[in-house]
Amino acid sequence: MEGLFVGGTIVTMDENRRVLRGHAIAVCGEKIKEIGPEKELREKYNHFQIIDCTNHCVLPGLIDCHGHSGHSLLKGLSVDTIHNWGDSVYQIQFLYSDEEFWAADGRLAAMDRLKNGVTTSVSVIGCEPRADKPDYAREVALGYEKLGARAVIGVGPGSAEWPKKVGQYQEGKRKEVYASWEDYMNSTEALLQEFGKEDHERIRIFVTPFTVLPDKPTWGRTAPERCHCLTAFEKMQMREVKRLAAKYDTGIHSDAFGNLIHLMAMAEEALLGPNVLLQHCHDLSMDEIRILAQTKTNVGHSPESTVRYCPYAEMLAEHVNVAITSDGTAPRNGYDLFQIMRKIQMLEHYRFDDINYLPVGTLLEGITVNAARALGMEKEIGSLEDGKDADIVTVSMDKPHLVPWEDMPVHRLVLDANGHDVDQVWVKGRQCVDKRKLLLADEDQIVREADRIAKRCVGEAGLEGEWNVPVWRSAYRY
Repeated sequence: MEGLFVGGTIVTMDENRRVLRGHAIAVCGEKIKEIGPEKELREKYNHFQIIDCTNHCVLPGLIDCHGHSGHSLLKGLSVDTIHNWGDSVYQIQFLYSDEEFWAADGRLAAMDRLKNGVTTSVSVIGCEPRADKPDYAREVALGYEKLGARAVIGVGPGSAEWPKKVGQYQEGKRKEVYASWEDYMNSTEALLQEFGKEDHERIRIFVTPFTVLPDKPTWGRTAPERCHCLTAFEKMQMREVKRLAAKYDTGIHSDAFGNLIHLMAMAEEALLGPNVLLQHCHDLSMDEIRILAQTKTNVGHSPESTVRYCPYAEMLAEHVNVAITSDGTAPRNGYDLFQIMRKIQMLEHYRFDDINYLPVGTLLEGITVNAARALGMEKEIGSLEDGKDADIVTVSMDKPHLVPWEDMPVHRLVLDANGHDVDQVWVKGRQCVDKRKLLLADEDQIVREADRIAKRCVGEAGLEGEWNVPVWRSAYRY
């Protein structure tokens, strides 16, 4: 690509957080070649294609540091019923999903994210990693790749119930088999080998154990009486996860909750450090927050996933790098990071009883520069600067809910914009979305295939009724 972005308001997210008017962005190939005054760059690059961004804000591509593959096809399953959505999703993902399911989910999620301005996504393969074979993660990765998006696929060992019963399909026939911890780790390494090559430059694999300490409860603060020691299995898993990540020079992604970080930090094998991204981090103590700060461990915070308390403000105050994430999309989360930013702001306003708390710029950092740092990609993406990859999003600002905007564009973006205001999307200099339409694949076909495959898998699991709620609010008691 040789393009010149002109006429827009450029929100650079660079070190000085400059907002530029009357400037242009020159893109050559995959990189931003230069940002400078529009008049000068028009003369200097007069042979470049003009991309008119009048009445648009021009942003770095948004980054979503945590979501789940296998969720896009199962949105709303078991919501408003007497059953637990997680149990239903797990049943399908572990017993009734095949390569076709994961491929369709990858394409649908990639399309959804791109149209919301998300150019880089983290997608854990399942609610907990479904990694008994590499085929599933491969199909998800190829779905993102086909649509032109960047993706980090989280693959690794699941919860500590070994061996795991899983459904595998051969020639259309399903059989239930048992997969070992070693099967999961071997599958992870196979994917690291496959996607560590130049022909998959937009795809990375992170080693992703389900939780940092698999023998402890998987949700919420661990009771003090269970925090007196680490098991031999926990130490072994941490050691092997770190070894594998170091061997392939990649990141580590996992869930962590209150008391686990303090306990984990006692071990030499602790999953802490600049190449580690810990999601949720509910119910942390100040001691644990300081451990994260001292070790430069990154955190992903999603207000959509739980009503439990994440000490977002306290982590920022201690200079922990925190990315804002979707945790999308089941049971009811979306990939619209604009709206997710506002939810965090609302929660913090309520918590501190201060409507002026948490500046808009801080929130925008959570889906750009902070998110890039959390993935170890801050030299490539997260801001619009000379030499960085041309991951660029334009947001149409001439809409009733965004006007007036010219004197305070960042406020309008954070306080009022939504994903449907995203107009154009480029990833590494390649345009993926134009006027909200996907360019590299057929949207209608993706949607039709996703709908068909979702219904097939839910039907095979005998869970059709979990989508058919007969009476609105029928499961609620008053």
